[in-house]
Parts: sequence; C-alpha cells; structure tokens
Amino acid sequence: DGYISSVSSEAVYMIGGKDVTYAWTEKDGVLMKCRSVQSVCRIPAEINGNPITEIADEAFAGNHFIREVQLPDTVTVIGSRAFADCSALENVTAKNAAVIGTEAFDGDENLKTIEYSPALQSAGAAAFRDCASLNQLDFSKLAVLPEALCSGCSSLETADISNATVIEEGAFRN
Repeated sequence: DGYISSVSSEAVYMIGGKDVTYAWTEKDGVLMKCRSVQSVCRIPAEINGNPITEIADEAFAGNHFIREVQLPDTVTVIGSRAFADCSALENVTAKNAAVIGTEAFDGDENLKTIEYSPALQSAGAAAFRDCASLNQLDFSKLAVLPEALCSGCSSLETADISNATVIEEGAFRN
C-alpha cells in the first residue's frame, strides 16, 4: 500500500532492471512515445516490422531517466518538443536527422553533445533553447537560423553559421 505513493509513476515501466517490452509505441514508422527508464536508450531501426524514420512530437518529453539516446540511422526527422525537458539527457546520437523540430531539445540543461546529419536541412524555433551545457553546434547548411534557436545556451562556444542568410531575433540570446 505504501509503495505506490513512493515510486514515480514512470517506474512501473521497468521490471527486474529492464524496460518492459512495450516501453515505446510506434505507428507507421514513427516512434510515438518512449517511456524508457533506462539511462541509455537505444531505439531499434525497426519496430513491429516498420523502419523507424521519425521521432514524434513530445515522444520523450519530460523523461527524467534517460541520459543518452541512440537513434538508428533510419531516423531523419526529430519532431517538435520530442526531447524537451529531459533533465538528465546528456548525449544524443541521431546521425541522419536532417530536420529538428520546434523546441525539440528545449530545456535540456544537461545536454552536452548532439550528433545529427551534417546536411541538416532545418531546425525549428527554440530547438536548443536553454541547453546550457552545449558548447558546439554545426548549422553550416542552414540558411535561416530561427528565433530563439540557441537562446540560453550559456556554454555555447562554437556554432558554424557559415551559410546563414537570415538570423532571426534572439537566435543566440543568453
């Protein structure tokens, strides 16, 4: 009786130190939701016979357990707020992500590294807002750097913006 109130509701997804079989949901190749409580989350290239090509809006949002996410090479799109407010998140590998949605990593204050496609096509407004631990980003293929893209990234030392023709208001405000 007393155990229910002392355990986070997310902890019910772990049995015997391992994620339960259905820690994530998928629909037509889109990872819709991930409730993993493991510190390292490796998303398979295929779920239910469908290649995973996209991370849905808010799929990982608010997950306070994951420290590292490894997305398969099949993922090209990271949705809006997909990883927002993941307080423990430090590293993301998304080697072929060419589209990063609005506020995708907003509030991930411990995010230190993110690896995405060198051919990044677009990043939404506030995609990396308040990622205070990020120190390097490559936007070399982006023509437009949207509003609040990296605002609050107080550790950001290097950002390649060599092809930017438009830098919207507050893109790099601290």
